[in-house]
Amino acid sequence: MRAAKALERELRNLIRRSQSQGALLATLVHPDLDASIYPLLAYIEAHPGSQGSDLADNFHVGRATISRQLQRLEDLGLIERDIDTGDKRRRTIELTADGHKRLDAAADARVNLLRDVLKDWTDTDIHMLAELLGRYSRDFTKWRAAQDS
Repeated sequence: MRAAKALERELRNLIRRSQSQGALLATLVHPDLDASIYPLLAYIEAHPGSQGSDLADNFHVGRATISRQLQRLEDLGLIERDIDTGDKRRRTIELTADGHKRLDAAADARVNLLRDVLKDWTDTDIHMLAELLGRYSRDFTKWRAAQDS
């Protein structure tokens, strides 16, 4: 029980710090980008050809919300939506060349931030943290899927 409480506290602190960094990272992508929309770009980059319904399902929000956010990203020139060649009623979403360039620059800034923060850590410690966070993320995703079914 003590370990779970300590973990919850550290996750809460990590999330709070991540949220405060989110606004900065969003402005690195585009000065007019809202921090809440930044994760959509990362998802679209990792899943090119996604559709709005994929994003709504992944982020557990309504399709109308996703539609507004996608329109904002399209207005900023970061994504483009095209008619799906397999189903003319659907639209696929991809990053534009500018979207890729800006997201890559933000990723480089995040990596440099991590290098600065973890400069006194060994590569082994960094790999261990990455492995454990990945394991937590996978287990959380499985748990969440079981809750939704």
